[in-house]
Amino acid sequence: MNFSIVLIVFAAAFALAFAAPPTPKFPNEARTGFYFHDDHNSSRSHHGEWMYSTELNAELLHAIYAREEVTNLTRYHDRKTYMIVNQHGKPAVCTSHSVRQDNLTLPNFSDFKYVGEVHRNGHVAEEWTHGQGRDKVTFYDVPVTQTPLEIDTSNDVITFQHFEKARLPASVFRVPDICHRA
Repeated sequence: MNFSIVLIVFAAAFALAFAAPPTPKFPNEARTGFYFHDDHNSSRSHHGEWMYSTELNAELLHAIYAREEVTNLTRYHDRKTYMIVNQHGKPAVCTSHSVRQDNLTLPNFSDFKYVGEVHRNGHVAEEWTHGQGRDKVTFYDVPVTQTPLEIDTSNDVITFQHFEKARLPASVFRVPDICHRA
């Protein structure tokens, strides 16, 4: 009788130890630095900052592209994206265009398969994959906290730096005055 209980407890502990962790999920609001590298075209490598809020239904991508500082602000409730080129740290040129999407969509990992723990960029990470060949996407996050570390596709690698859940003020997603000028 006691042996059966010990065996059941051991089997349950073994199953828990080797079970896949919860599926990754991006937080509803965050800010992160990033480094983007196109595996096939080194001139498309750039870095910057990405901020988003599902509550405010907006995202802002501030990046340096070939020495040019550019901010892309998308306000999904307005269905508009603004591209602001900055000179000397201030908005200099603004163009806008409509977007068809009316909601901010974050990465969805429901179809990803857990591979296991690996070492990635100096961290112990959980590896998740989806697809095969040229359609394969690999995602890495920190165990327990599920903090995103990297997304690796067949063409591009995006490495997140200092990814933090953060409540962002609406002013972050304010359209600059230069965009309202004719």
